[in-house]
Amino acid sequence: MGEFFFLPTENTFAPSGIETNPSTGTFFIIAARGNAIIEISSEGEIIGKALLKREIHNQPEGITLTPDLSLIIADEGGSKRATLTKYPLLEEE
Repeated sequence: MGEFFFLPTENTFAPSGIETNPSTGTFFIIAARGNAIIEISSEGEIIGKALLKREIHNQPEGITLTPDLSLIIADEGGSKRATLTKYPLLEEE
């Protein structure tokens, strides 16, 4: 994923998908507008955030976790093919 960035605002981060991490109870929220992903606690506090590379994530619209806690991001294709990208979820130390 990309560099840590700004705190999202209504104009720069419009959520398009959400997924719960069953091992921690946190939530991953993805946004096509802003091309970003955030992780929030069950209390709503932002605990992680990253920009997604536009070359890889043309229009991120969906997010899920596999049973082994890999993160999958679904992108709409626009003028290209739709894609699924899988990332290993890093465990907190």
